[in-house]
Amino acid sequence: MTTSSTDNTKNLPAGIGIDVVDIPRFKDAFQRQGFREKVFTCSEIEACESKSDALPSYAVRFAVKEALYKALADPSLKSVPWQQIETKIVNDIPTICLSDALRERIGNRSAFLSLTHTSQIAAAVVLLLPNSNKTGSSNIQRGSNP
Repeated sequence: MTTSSTDNTKNLPAGIGIDVVDIPRFKDAFQRQGFREKVFTCSEIEACESKSDALPSYAVRFAVKEALYKALADPSLKSVPWQQIETKIVNDIPTICLSDALRERIGNRSAFLSLTHTSQIAAAVVLLLPNSNKTGSSNIQRGSNP
């Protein structure tokens, strides 16, 4: 067995979260009074409503929020309002935008985000990297959301 003096733990993920949404079941919750406005930011609503079938877009954004909560693995964050996490897709690249308050609580993190959906299922995976003092490319950004 060979040992190395290099600490490879800094390359390990800090957390991983996955969420799968059954869209017909999600539709029941989505149709409840106030659900859309409670869970999604104005930007997310605008992006979803621009689609011919908005429900899968809402469902995948909901899956991102759940997957991020799971990746963070901090029960105290369950009290964070849904709208403090926003999914934006820019040039076909999904990005997580956080409110300043949430960003302050979780530190300077980077993440990889993958999402997909059909008319029946939406899924998101968040791979969260450790805190970093580096300023570089990250798909967790400061958001304009409340």
